[in-house]
Amino acid sequence: MTAWDGHLDPGARRVACPSGRQPSYPVRSVPAMRRAACALVLLAVAGCGSSGTDSIGSTDGGAPTVEATTEAADLASQLRDEDMSDGHVVAATPDYQAAFATLQTRCSDSPARLALYVRNALHLLQSKGINDETRYTLLQHLADSVPASAGPPLNCQEIAGAYAIRENKIG
Repeated sequence: MTAWDGHLDPGARRVACPSGRQPSYPVRSVPAMRRAACALVLLAVAGCGSSGTDSIGSTDGGAPTVEATTEAADLASQLRDEDMSDGHVVAATPDYQAAFATLQTRCSDSPARLALYVRNALHLLQSKGINDETRYTLLQHLADSVPASAGPPLNCQEIAGAYAIRENKIG
């Protein structure tokens, strides 16, 4: 039993991901079709999680490279620009970069994939009429969905999909 068992919802249960791995966070029970549809959308756009390194960054638990850090800062700025172009009141660029960096330390995915997960989750939420999220709030909420003490960084593809499904169910 982990510290996350029942943390958000005493009735929460663990669900199987299409890859067969179990997420390390609780999610509410949702119909299998919605779960499968969300997983397919995320898999189709982002591809299956890989166990090696992506083109930039480190997955061996070491510190991210300078290129990965620069890429993350650039992607955080892009997410801010996208929020601004959508007409949202936006936080300062360093706030986006800090939120992106927090998520990056908890996920094994490359910065480009993390930005893609944020964009896809926002698209899924908006397609279901949930319009109170921005890319910035998603960065924060996704990082909050992964405990800092979870051990090695996790694959956050399933976390982004589960967050979008959960918010769709609650919202």
